Amino acid sequence: MVFPFLSIYLTKHLHFGELKTGWILSTYGLGSMVGTLFGGWFSDRFGNFKIQAFSLIFAGIGWIIISHVTNYHTLLGLVFFQTMISESLRPANSSAIASMADPATLTKSYSLNRMAINLGFSLGPALAGFLATISYTLLFYVDGSSNILSGIIFLIVFNRELRAPYETGQQTTSRFRIRRDGPLFDRNFLIFCILTILFATVFFQLLFTLPLFYKEAYSLSDSWIGGLLAINGVIVFVSEMFLVHYLNNRVRHVYLILLGVFLVGISFLFLNLFQGIPWLFLSVVLISYGEIFSMPFMMTYTSNKSNEKNRGRYMAFYSLAYSISLILAPFIGMRVIKYYSFAHLWYLVSVLTIFQLLGFYLVMRKDRVAENLT
Repeated sequence: MVFPFLSIYLTKHLHFGELKTGWILSTYGLGSMVGTLFGGWFSDRFGNFKIQAFSLIFAGIGWIIISHVTNYHTLLGLVFFQTMISESLRPANSSAIASMADPATLTKSYSLNRMAINLGFSLGPALAGFLATISYTLLFYVDGSSNILSGIIFLIVFNRELRAPYETGQQTTSRFRIRRDGPLFDRNFLIFCILTILFATVFFQLLFTLPLFYKEAYSLSDSWIGGLLAINGVIVFVSEMFLVHYLNNRVRHVYLILLGVFLVGISFLFLNLFQGIPWLFLSVVLISYGEIFSMPFMMTYTSNKSNEKNRGRYMAFYSLAYSISLILAPFIGMRVIKYYSFAHLWYLVSVLTIFQLLGFYLVMRKDRVAENLT
């Protein structure tokens, strides 16, 4: 709820300039990067259920504290630590799903989880837009409280898993061998992660610069902005499970990823080529289907590259790619807006999309095992 409105909150309500706002948003990405690394490592060490419970509760507390801080330098530090805690959830959550699903249902399991996330993202921005018209402090409190409530429910539902001793599956005598069996020594996967960074840097303009574009180029209200962003969550919630179920074993995952990357890139290019509210809706529709065709299969690729002993680290590296993009997306986006224009930014991300398409095709075209196809 807070995240899509963070750039507007910082620029329009705390009156920070684009560069200061960009630094705070990039600090969010830096905290995410550290959090995903620690989240993956601690998941392999202590169990993913413990990490998820810790992350949910303390991240909620963090949002509530941040709502009372207006000093720029204090916000930099608090945003970093809050994000470090909240983003440790992602690799732990992905690892938990992989441990509970079998290979035949893995992509569907991730899609089911994403469906829940996107149901939240369809409701969250719409409610956030309404709350923002009343009070941004209220927005932070509601978002933080929802995190804490989720953590409490998690503790109740998964009480048995949280209390059970966790077997790491690692022996101290083979520690070095297992480390060499991880993502750092998987060249194709590292290239895949670099391409994912480029993809997510483009995609996250949806959260960082697109709301500002709506506000400044079209003078839309917070409620309208929340409604537009909510379309993304609604489309993914309604469509993803059906499309993933139908396409999973019928189309090579590399082609689905390429289609998704293309749709995300073209959605931003449309903002330069066409003007008017209907085109804003179409742009959100395109980026939503781009997300559907790309992200579930990227996650399945990552999971299939790993095993039970190193899955947390593989998921951490995959999440790390998104965390790095959370640094780059606002850092690049805000500076292009500050020194050039929104139009230059949309052309830039379109060019980055071309490099992604070529890179994903070259990396994945021969990797049929990781795609789990015969």
